Formats: sequence, C-alpha cells, structure tokens
Amino acid sequence: MIKQYVKFLPLLLTVGVLLLSCNNKMNRGSDKITFDSIRVNKTVYLLGDTALPSCNVSINYTYPVFKDSTLCDSLNFYLAQACFGSDIAEKVFVNVSSPDLVHQYVRNYTERYIREVQPLYVEEIKEHPQDKPQSFGWFSYYDEVVGSVQFCNSDLLVYKCYINEFTGGAHGVYFTTFLNYDFKLNRILHLNDIFTGDYQEPVSNMLWETLMKRENVKSREELEDKGYGSLGAIEPIENFYISPQGITFYYNIYDIAPFSMGATEVTLSFAQLKPWLGHIKAIEKLAK
Repeated sequence: MIKQYVKFLPLLLTVGVLLLSCNNKMNRGSDKITFDSIRVNKTVYLLGDTALPSCNVSINYTYPVFKDSTLCDSLNFYLAQACFGSDIAEKVFVNVSSPDLVHQYVRNYTERYIREVQPLYVEEIKEHPQDKPQSFGWFSYYDEVVGSVQFCNSDLLVYKCYINEFTGGAHGVYFTTFLNYDFKLNRILHLNDIFTGDYQEPVSNMLWETLMKRENVKSREELEDKGYGSLGAIEPIENFYISPQGITFYYNIYDIAPFSMGATEVTLSFAQLKPWLGHIKAIEKLAK
C-alpha cells in the first residue's frame, strides 16, 4: 500500500483470467471528472497443475478520467499508490494508463508468487511425499483489491481502498484506507488541514465517549475490558473519511483492538467538531 502492510507477491503457470473493463462512466457531480473501472480476476497454479495450491488476484479498481490532465496525474497517483503501492503508482507520471497499471500489478504479483513460493513448495513435498496436495493449503495465496468512490461532489472526492490478502499463516489480513482529495487545493486532506488548535485531546475524548455510548458502557475501563484501546490509542488518525454526516475515523484490525473484533468506525458530527474545524471550503459546505 504504499501498501500499509507489506505484501508477499507470487507465481504460476496454468492461468484462468476473467477481464471486464467497464465503459459505463459515472459522473459524480464534478464537471471535471468522470470515473471508469476495470476488473481482473486471475488464478495461477503451482507447477501449472490445477490440483495444486494456487494464487488468486482479484482487482476491482475505479479510476478517474479528467479533462484537466494535471489534476488527473496527481489524483491517479494517490489512488494507485493506496491500492497498488508506490512502484506501480509512479508509472502514472510516464503516462501509463490505469488499466495498464492494474495488469502490471497482477503480472508482478503472480510472477513473484511463482518465483518465491514454488521452490518452497517443491522442497516441502520432497520432505513429505506421503502427504496429499490438499495438505499444503498454506501455499495458496490470494490478494483482493477494491478501489471505489465513497463520495464525490465538485469540491471533494472520498476514495476507499479495501485490501484482503492471505500469504500463509493462521488467517488472512484485510484493511481499508480512505483518501479525501480536495479538488480546489489539488491534494489529499490531512488532519492538520481540517483541525486547528489543540484538537487532539478533546477529539480523542469525543471518540471515547461515542464508543462508550455505542457499546453501552459507563467508563473507559469497561470499554477497555471489551478490547477497545488494547492495541493502540483511541485518538484522531489519518485514516478518516468525510461525509455529509461528519468525519469518520476508521481503525483497521489491530489498530486499537484484536483481530477478532474486526475494524472499528467512529463518526463525529460537524456540530461536535465545530470548535476545532479549520476553514476548508469543502467541509464548510457539507457542514451547513
């Protein structure tokens, strides 16, 4: 992700490919931007044998199409970086199209899977020749990437990148990243753009109080007993999204709670946040 979690990338020979390029462009309210999307589903098998472990890559990526080429390069880079990592995203600046970026990502992933995992599998079956192929399920990887538009008007694009992957181990890992892109400023909004003054403590307190109310507990200790705050502080984080309802802070698995509790979303209304909000026009319009 920049992927926030490092990905093992993969391998193989027998290939099943489903490709769908969606040409029905969506106009989301801005006179400068429409959206197109591409879907790719590719499976490759160790040693080219469909009875053996495999790697599956599933991509459903929505990307912007602009009249303004400068804006196009900037935004496409941010979105591709969130979904596919910096190495792939940098190709935006040498005029590689979004569909080509997706295909290169899939190719890199499957080739690396074969290169890195296949030798390990061969060694494993040499050591355990009596075991059936199904016994080596941890060699089957998957990588799902979904990039989608959460909200868009003439001032603001809120983009969601969901990644779900398994590269061996007890279970897979999934996480979601949000980007809030201000068309007027032509950049991603961060906490220090949105808030002013010493906002961290009061906003943190509101996050705790909102969670306590939702979980029907009366103290932070009771909330902590449920697992919240056991792995990280409940405070404003950069992974947030803006909506007409306010600002939602999104904590992925392991951010503030164990894997078993899943992700946690906490929304604070603009009315609650008003004393600490800066002067971002895109937010001021939504807050009216």
